[in-house]
Amino acid sequence: MNPAINPIQVARLFWRTEAIAVLKKYGRVDGFKSKPADVIVRRLAAEIPIDDLRFEARTALKARENWLGQRLANKRNMTV
Repeated sequence: MNPAINPIQVARLFWRTEAIAVLKKYGRVDGFKSKPADVIVRRLAAEIPIDDLRFEARTALKARENWLGQRLANKRNMTV
């Protein structure tokens, strides 16, 4: 286990929509939906406890589909 986890680096793992959803879940989204990504990242890192942020990042990464070169189960779902 890493004893020096940087909350900013954990927050950078989120895609924009995921980051907004996490802020919304924790009641911290007001005024941040249209902010630049780096502002959203700083908000996540400052407002969400690190253990919760790590959990949310793991959950978001596991939920992603068809990224990082993963094969598509149904080739009809490929982007054009």
